[in-house]
Amino acid sequence: MKTSSPSKDAILSVRISAEMDERLKKAAKALDLSKNDVARGALRATLEAMEMRRYRIEWPLRMDATPRPTRAEREDTRAILEDVRQQVNELLERQAKRSARAAGR
Repeated sequence: MKTSSPSKDAILSVRISAEMDERLKKAAKALDLSKNDVARGALRATLEAMEMRRYRIEWPLRMDATPRPTRAEREDTRAILEDVRQQVNELLERQAKRSARAAGR
């Protein structure tokens, strides 16, 4: 059994339709790259998007590359929003007091 050295790329064979092959050729020509370079880039981008999304893919087979916030990020956001809400309430109370004083003069 042969094992490849870590420095060599793994080989992946993918069957694509004639239409997809033409689209791949067209994209490669437009980018001045080889078909293999375009395919490698597409695989890399797909895997990075999937990792960012923590491997969540929405059905029907639609991938949304926007990362979902973690629980800690959501809690931080809630804390920030609550702090802003309190500051706004304090400002509104001060404004109301000023308005009441101005009306009483």
